[in-house]
Amino acid sequence: MFRVEPKFDLSQRGNLVIQIGEWRFNKHACWGTKVRWTCIKKKSGCNAAITTINDVILSVSDLNPVFAKSQRGNPVIMIGQYRFNRVNKYGSRTRWVCVKAKAGCRASLHTMDNAIVRVWGFHDPQAHTSACIEAMFTTTRAGNPLLMLGGYRFNRATLGAKNGALRWTCSSRALGCPAKVVTCEDQIISYFNHHRAVFSQTKLGTPVLIYGGHRFNRANLHCKAPKVRWLCTKRPSGCRVRVFTLDHEQPTFTTSRYGKPVIEYRGYRYNKQGCARGPRSRWAFEEIVFTTSRYGNPVIMIGKYRYNKWIGSKGPKARWTCTKGHRGCKSTITTLDDQILNEQQVVFSKSRFGKPVLMIGENRYNKWIGSKGPRARWSCVKANKKCKSVVITVNDEIVHEKQVVFSKSRFGKPVLMIGENRYNKWIGSKGPRARWSCVKAYKKCKSVVITVNDEIVH
Repeated sequence: MFRVEPKFDLSQRGNLVIQIGEWRFNKHACWGTKVRWTCIKKKSGCNAAITTINDVILSVSDLNPVFAKSQRGNPVIMIGQYRFNRVNKYGSRTRWVCVKAKAGCRASLHTMDNAIVRVWGFHDPQAHTSACIEAMFTTTRAGNPLLMLGGYRFNRATLGAKNGALRWTCSSRALGCPAKVVTCEDQIISYFNHHRAVFSQTKLGTPVLIYGGHRFNRANLHCKAPKVRWLCTKRPSGCRVRVFTLDHEQPTFTTSRYGKPVIEYRGYRYNKQGCARGPRSRWAFEEIVFTTSRYGNPVIMIGKYRYNKWIGSKGPKARWTCTKGHRGCKSTITTLDDQILNEQQVVFSKSRFGKPVLMIGENRYNKWIGSKGPRARWSCVKANKKCKSVVITVNDEIVHEKQVVFSKSRFGKPVLMIGENRYNKWIGSKGPRARWSCVKAYKKCKSVVITVNDEIVH
């Protein structure tokens, strides 16, 4: 019933002991060739015991077997994480074999009146592995031991190494991954895998989720919501474990009949916008309908979503909020002349007072009154709220756009952010005038910024 073969060894005082993986048993009593062994943690309340005859394990107590039935109604025995099927019955004596017998596992047991009386063989770890995973022992660049298993990295734990058994934890343990491996003499004897979930189907075609070695059935087969609840297959036996998934469907990348890229996701089609450049792309739903509600109020329909026009929207620019806002939805849309604005769209327009306005996505800029000629400077309309965003255009072409942000580093020191550039405040700066130097000064960057009352002057 153990993953590793028992070993007879001597304690520090020369007494004979049995070592089975991480467990150790001391000799308790002898009756000729029959010997009873008890766990060394007996004083702590452990009742595990072993009976041997001529150094052969005859029985193991305190296994806590659970008698149950399979989905087809056949009797099974659950002992820990192992499962046994009934093969033969001779009166009150029954023989059970491991469910992985076809995979090469030779573990079996005999019961009499629902009590285990004999155990044969040991579980084969390779037979209980869901897939043939090759393990590779190596070292990191710093020389620390490393285990590569199934594409994952495991670091050797400093605690838990006993009697030749080593414990390995996932390299992403700091992020909450509980996966771990136990090895003995470079052989895997335990593998607790919580890395990924597998969506599959039963023989009857119903969806099944396999996660961490456990199996879950979908709670509501007719539910089309993105959030799905899964219940453990052992729920009839009292297991209350549940798993929630969100959007486990994967988008499908395809092309339209005109050869243009299209994404099909959850029954909807999204077209790639022409302004997308580089590795990042923006996809928009292909059907946008402007309509009115039954009360005559303007409404936008995008697929199955509905947006109401904000009551404060005036002029060609309008803001739309989701009808599910009272339920916490924060989705909003900004339109200009019935065209949905995106982050890349630049529109030159006029305000309701006839003044020039620059629209970049949802951001709005006013033209500086001192701008003359082809070159113009535009400042954010939220300047009264300390927004320092500025745009420079020449002949209606953006030539410079920078976001000026005064912030603090993680150590609490003042930092100036101009676009992607970062500047530290000079330690000798006092009063309203401040000097800022680039954080790349150690790489010979000579960029310097001078500010007066948080206004860039040089």
